[in-house]
Amino acid sequence: MYEIDSEVHTIKQCDEWRRDYMTLAFEMENKLKEGIEIGREEGREEGKVETVIGMLKEKLSIEMISRITKLTVEQITEIGKMNALL
Repeated sequence: MYEIDSEVHTIKQCDEWRRDYMTLAFEMENKLKEGIEIGREEGREEGKVETVIGMLKEKLSIEMISRITKLTVEQITEIGKMNALL
């Protein structure tokens, strides 16, 4: 156990290693935030697709769905075709 304590103490005293660790920690935090944002965006997109599917099932016009969802007519048509609704 003494050897581990000694190594930890040595590492803590090394400015270069501390700087590298902080840089790595900063990069990992940024990647985590980026991943969370990507997940949120994917969730919003999935929500829009589900909304479009529901509206198409209710027989709303593509133009009306476009105005409500802010998706293009082409995007809505593609969603409808992929889900056998058009």
